[in-house]
Amino acid sequence: PGTWGDLAIEARLDLSDFEGVAGLGHHVGSPDEAALFLVSTTGDPRLVRRSSGTEKTLGTGSGPAPRGVVQLRATCAGNHLKGYVDGAMVVHGHGSSGDAGRAGLFLQGRGTVRVLSLSVEPMTGH
Repeated sequence: PGTWGDLAIEARLDLSDFEGVAGLGHHVGSPDEAALFLVSTTGDPRLVRRSSGTEKTLGTGSGPAPRGVVQLRATCAGNHLKGYVDGAMVVHGHGSSGDAGRAGLFLQGRGTVRVLSLSVEPMTGH
């Protein structure tokens, strides 16, 4: 509940029976207004800013395709956005995350995702 500015959001997800894109959203004002850390089950992590129906990539990375239980973490401090998979930073980008907003999961694909944990913490002093 509530809105967040600078934050760290983390989720442990079981993607064993899922194909598609899983991620974390923050600074969400609407479906068309959000900052996202996205990871495809084929790989290709990226940081994205959606605004007014357009999507801007703020950073791309590389890493193994997430399978089974995976820990996703996104941090936003000022204009620094980072995405982590299983504790390793896989993408770092710069840009506006937008106005303070809600935070949560982003899922687009087919299958079942088990949510094992989800947490959001404010980042102060960064």
